[in-house]
Amino acid sequence: MSRWRYVFFPLLFLVLSGVLFAANWLYASRFSGGYDFLPVWQSTRTFLFQGATPYGELAALNAQTQAYGRAARPLENPLRADQPLYLLFFYAPLAFISNFTLARAVFASLLQLALAGVILLSLRLSGWTPRRWGILAFLPFVLLNFPTLAALHSASPVLLLTLNLMAALWALSVRADEAAGLLLALTLTYAESALPAVVFLVFWSLAGERRRLAAGFGMTLLLLWSISQLLAPGWTWDFFRAAYKNWNFFAASSLFSVFERAFPTIGARLAWGVVLILLLMLALEWLLALRRDARWLFWTLSLTLAATPLLGMPVPAPQRLFLLLPAALLVASVMEQRWGTWGRWVALGVFSLMFVLLWLNAFFAPNAAHLWLSPLMLVLLYWVRWWATQPPRLWADQLAALETHDPH
Repeated sequence: MSRWRYVFFPLLFLVLSGVLFAANWLYASRFSGGYDFLPVWQSTRTFLFQGATPYGELAALNAQTQAYGRAARPLENPLRADQPLYLLFFYAPLAFISNFTLARAVFASLLQLALAGVILLSLRLSGWTPRRWGILAFLPFVLLNFPTLAALHSASPVLLLTLNLMAALWALSVRADEAAGLLLALTLTYAESALPAVVFLVFWSLAGERRRLAAGFGMTLLLLWSISQLLAPGWTWDFFRAAYKNWNFFAASSLFSVFERAFPTIGARLAWGVVLILLLMLALEWLLALRRDARWLFWTLSLTLAATPLLGMPVPAPQRLFLLLPAALLVASVMEQRWGTWGRWVALGVFSLMFVLLWLNAFFAPNAAHLWLSPLMLVLLYWVRWWATQPPRLWADQLAALETHDPH
């Protein structure tokens, strides 16, 4: 068997990948969607085959015509690409596929592999090896919750963003700091969703004497930006203009807009109060995470991602909340490892309720889920903070000490 496994497992992977692609092709043929992938795919094609900027009106019009059959109306998503040019280059192989349905099916297959990678890396970073039935119990929440399915339906690059973050964290845990920096440079897909996490990891690197991460991050960015500048001088200004227009379109989902609609007189001040409290909280936790191990780093990164939707930046769509999946898995892992069977049932209860609420939210107010999900994840993360940031050996020592001093 040891001789044949080198043939069997690659063959099995190819077969499963083929089945996965066929399912995605069938789904993409029958159901419209993929509108997070469409702007970057169409903009890359516009740049490669029409020689126009991927951030201009022509690229946006091409995407709008593909989606709506016409130019977008004022209240419709303008479908502008707002990823840096060096990230658009990674879509070039798919841009050579002229059929959007086929390109979407291929990209969706990659995203599903990324989803599996996010789950495996999150479990690895949390040190959790659940029993087989425990995995089956949590799979519905992980795979079928609304943000995950919305991300897959829209073919959102947020799954790749999350995978890169988890992979960078894992690289740090094995002290491959330069590789972590390279992976971190590829996470700037959505600045409004990932920038605080990137700033935290770079700060942790510089202040904690792990400067090779910052060096790898900076060198990768400089190299990719220089290549992009050679191919398309002036793209940076076009990119910022497109990103600004997108931010204006999605501004209604920001904390400031929501509070100003709910409390016209004091809404802006209340929003600033929330933002300042969260920034102080993050500053304190970032300082406490310096020179700590991978478990502490994972918890602090999860806290940063949970707080980000409440920092005042737009939250364009519920699929961006997929970034909170690693935090949810960390909380569930601590509950199960710390409290055993009782903790497992508590975790199942908490996340089943969250699962139901997310789907109810999808029908009534899909773009407002972050207003309750982010605070809930912050509470859960602080609930398990001590156990999440301490090594398992310390858990055992503490429990042994409690048993030794038990008067009964």
